Amino acid sequence: RPDLWRCSQGHLNLPFANYCTACGEPRRGEAPPVDTSRYVGKAVRVKVGKPKLKPLDRVLVVHGYECRSVLGKTHISATLLCHDKEGVPHVLKVPAVWYEFAMDILPPGEAERARRTLDKMGALKKEAEALEAVRGLDHPCIVRFEEALESGGGSPPTLVFEFCEGGSLDDILSQHGKLDKLTAAEIFIQIADALAAIHEKGYVHGDIKPGNILFSKDRIPKLADFNSARAIASASRSEVPYTPGYASPEQLREKRPSREGDVWSLALTIYQAVTGSPLIPLEHYEEVVASLQSGLEVRTGDEELDQILSKCLRINPSERPSMKELRDMLVIYVEKRRKQP
Repeated sequence: RPDLWRCSQGHLNLPFANYCTACGEPRRGEAPPVDTSRYVGKAVRVKVGKPKLKPLDRVLVVHGYECRSVLGKTHISATLLCHDKEGVPHVLKVPAVWYEFAMDILPPGEAERARRTLDKMGALKKEAEALEAVRGLDHPCIVRFEEALESGGGSPPTLVFEFCEGGSLDDILSQHGKLDKLTAAEIFIQIADALAAIHEKGYVHGDIKPGNILFSKDRIPKLADFNSARAIASASRSEVPYTPGYASPEQLREKRPSREGDVWSLALTIYQAVTGSPLIPLEHYEEVVASLQSGLEVRTGDEELDQILSKCLRINPSERPSMKELRDMLVIYVEKRRKQP
């Protein structure tokens, strides 16, 4: 085909590749833009399950929503499955200390601290700011943020989201072990496209991991949990929470999120999705990453995918591809796999 091109070593490449996927040689001249429209906002071939729910021993009413189950809880917030007056399910995120106070599970002596925090947005304020900024993207692969509610009438400051009935990638990996590489690439094209849009908006996510990739009932992957998201311009002003097993070397050192750090975290998430195991065991993660000299060696059983992930896991952040470039590499990977007999 005349639209394909060869590098100086004779390797054949797809028309929109800016580099040789076999040897990494840059293309001479500009490649046409990669068409992602066939991939983004599309259902993927995974057997989604149901999110893990823990029933509450009493009904909590938060801003008129009836909450009967908890989806998860960290030291910062609790995530509740609730229904509005029409019976439509939503996800509400509330301060963890309010949830503990309301459920009478607050440690002794902490009640006064809880009362002092009820009228403050606290840790949710930064997340609300990031969510408001990216809401205008209206991206099909970002969990829909519906509204931020101030405290009042006994209810705490609350963030309201759509409910993704298909559970998380973490749930899927727990149930099925791993994904086939083509399906995984089709999922992560969509997540990378969402992250590229967030980066172009001037924000970073800061906490990419299997538990923060959800699925709608229609099997569309969606990026969730913007608790660590920050504007790039202000990300260096304060420490930001993160998950050590996916954080980049510079995020471990500086406690700051970055676009390059998002690329690192997404690459580790891709690796886990296609192998069923983390590249670095959590208990040794910080020690191993601190000792790295050049980057992580990746072996997934697919040489081309190994090359893509290895580029994203270089120690020097400036040597990693952008999120848009990672997305495009995954598109090229999928296109080539589909053309194979």
